[in-house]
Amino acid sequence: MDLVAKVPVDQVHLYDSDWYYNNNAFRSPGAADIKDLIIPQRKVDYYKSMYSKMHKGIVVHPKISQTNIQELSNYNFAFISIDKGAIKKSIIEALQSHQIAFIDVGMGVYNVNGSLTGLVRTTTSTPGR
Repeated sequence: MDLVAKVPVDQVHLYDSDWYYNNNAFRSPGAADIKDLIIPQRKVDYYKSMYSKMHKGIVVHPKISQTNIQELSNYNFAFISIDKGAIKKSIIEALQSHQIAFIDVGMGVYNVNGSLTGLVRTTTSTPGR
């Protein structure tokens, strides 16, 4: 989101039903103020409040599901960062069926015998590939 907010596009749509808490704030760009963590808010609302300082076309959607997944056909590019499989598979199938390019990212950090280990995954999908 930190880079996308700087791109000169009309709108950026954010879909996420998760709440912004300290357990996921550490993965967010920048540094959250303690006030942002005390009052529960959805991640999409937090990101809109932060990035609307740079981009006026941020539109939030507090959930993506089978009932609104067809909205993705209106877009020309998508970034996906989801760890749950069922809706992720549906999103990828919807994007591919409408020939919409996307990037899917993920990361994992693990404590193994007192040492941190991790991985970063990036997959790019374009129409026909």
